[in-house]
Amino acid sequence: MYRLEDCDEFYAIGGEEYFEKGICIIEWGELIKDILPKNYLEIIIEKDINYDNKRILNFKAYGERYEKILQKLI
Repeated sequence: MYRLEDCDEFYAIGGEEYFEKGICIIEWGELIKDILPKNYLEIIIEKDINYDNKRILNFKAYGERYEKILQKLI
């Protein structure tokens, strides 16, 4: 998403088709947060301040389906 300016550009390239089936992974998804499906799993990747090569993954579920999936991961 980092190459797109806004939601209109996402629609212009047919982006909504990515949500129709299967798994869709979007980097920089906050740029189109208003048009994301109601149900999805957000993964926030943070750099560990103590270790340059370590990343911390935080998950946030939107919708009942993904809340159940996330509970199984915990």
